[in-house]
Amino acid sequence: MQPFPSFRTSMPTSNSSIFDEKQQIHESEIYELQGSSGSQSPLPTPASATSPKSRPRVTAAIIIPIWIALSSSVIIYNNYLYNSLNFKYPVFLVTFHLTFAAIGTRVLQRTTNLLDGLKNVNMTRDVFVKSILPIGLLFSGSLVLSNTAYLYLSVSYIQMLKVCCSIDEWRCTLTPSLDRPLHLLQSF
Repeated sequence: MQPFPSFRTSMPTSNSSIFDEKQQIHESEIYELQGSSGSQSPLPTPASATSPKSRPRVTAAIIIPIWIALSSSVIIYNNYLYNSLNFKYPVFLVTFHLTFAAIGTRVLQRTTNLLDGLKNVNMTRDVFVKSILPIGLLFSGSLVLSNTAYLYLSVSYIQMLKVCCSIDEWRCTLTPSLDRPLHLLQSF
């Protein structure tokens, strides 16, 4: 009989394997105690707990195709709205979108705990004017200009522009030395 139970040296890969390993060690200790005394233990056998159900994990392999499909569908719908239905009011569409987003966040704030971190934010008028308002105005302007582009550009060209935006943003971070290319980082 060993004085200490033997442990595996490799790390288990999930919570359920940790639970199974602990349960096996516990059962082996009970067996050793029962075997050493030669009789049954007066303690009742422990109830075996079921492992907690794990929530399905949403990985990037699932999120990215959904994001691409939704983005493409919004582009195609906006093109249909502006060109086929002759809807020539992109500012109204942006206003409708932002109003719906504001109402949606307020509903989420009051009905779920997803936005509980907002309670800890100390929002003054000065912070709002200097931090929040410029971002909101620039975002609204970006939406107005991107929706106006549907009046003049084709869908395929807009898709190419969207892909190039991330590259252009990276180039903009290189200009004031906010980011360095990877080959320069490897030399340090």
